[in-house]
Amino acid sequence: MYKEVKIVSASKQSKKNEPLIDPVYEYLKEMILTLQIQEGEKLIESKISKQFGVSRTPVREALRRLSAEGLVRIFPNRAAEVVTFTKELVENMGVVRIALDVVAVKLAIYYGSNSDFMKLKQCLLDCEKAANQGDIFLQNKLDVNFHKEICRISQNEFILKYMSEIFLQLELLLNIRSKKGIRVNNDSNALHSEIVDALMNRNTEKATSLTKEHLKRFYKFDDSLATLFDE
Repeated sequence: MYKEVKIVSASKQSKKNEPLIDPVYEYLKEMILTLQIQEGEKLIESKISKQFGVSRTPVREALRRLSAEGLVRIFPNRAAEVVTFTKELVENMGVVRIALDVVAVKLAIYYGSNSDFMKLKQCLLDCEKAANQGDIFLQNKLDVNFHKEICRISQNEFILKYMSEIFLQLELLLNIRSKKGIRVNNDSNALHSEIVDALMNRNTEKATSLTKEHLKRFYKFDDSLATLFDE
């Protein structure tokens, strides 16, 4: 069931003339990503609207936005609920990510400058700092930001648009795995560093190969599916 959590009313949180949907959306997104609202947990409009002191309309719109971003599932005549990461969903995410990440890497090499790639190195330093501080949620967010930055460097608005939903889901999946004690970042920084070096050297073959191997391991592809991306 949805957790009752006391917060300041939306009218006090929002700035003057700011739509009521924004504070509802931001609050729910933060609660989901930090696992204070659990995977598969129901999000009941009436309870959320009462908690915020608003009508159901901004709550409904906030849930629709979260649904469009892949964090919430909305079912007809049923309460919305936080996405559940089934094996099929995770596998489908991985397939799309490999396809788009490989293109993004190639375009990043084509369009990117050494200055762009130095920003990727800074992402890695920030990620390592968060890890040393024991801030897992921040570490995972920065891990996702690394891949998001490659998409930005690719200068392809469609890649960035379609990857945005996956990146939010990825951040949530990383946080869930971390809470379960599954190590998700133990070798990511080392692999990411190798990818950056390949990008800076304009070594397309190595950069794409590292990206594919990294993602195949993370999404736990079985051997038959993994071979589809060996070329």
